[in-house]
Amino acid sequence: MLWSDRQSSIINNLIISNSGKAGGGIAVFHSSPAITNNTIAFNTASNTGAAIFVGGDSNPSIKYNLAYYNDAPPAGCGGIECWPDDEPILECNDSWNNFPAGSDYGGLVGSYAGLTATFPRISYSAANM
Repeated sequence: MLWSDRQSSIINNLIISNSGKAGGGIAVFHSSPAITNNTIAFNTASNTGAAIFVGGDSNPSIKYNLAYYNDAPPAGCGGIECWPDDEPILECNDSWNNFPAGSDYGGLVGSYAGLTATFPRISYSAANM
């Protein structure tokens, strides 16, 4: 978890089989890290954002990551969740098979954030139709 006003980096990591309330893999609060070239898989969140959760007026750069088989409960997001007042930049991320059971959200949720997404690829992520 990142919680500060400073810029940090999470680069070239395997983030596998973790759990948390929000952000089972990575949780970003009040910070603007570079999250680049990571594999984020098999993480769970008891609330939302099983792969990555962004909240608390954060502006991370999230680029070239693989997020798959992350799981959140109903009403959560299995992939990347970004809350209001956040302005993340998402570029060239692959997100697939992220499952919030019975939810309306699959791989990516903007939640009214100032989200900038360039070339995201989201596939096979479950959501109610």
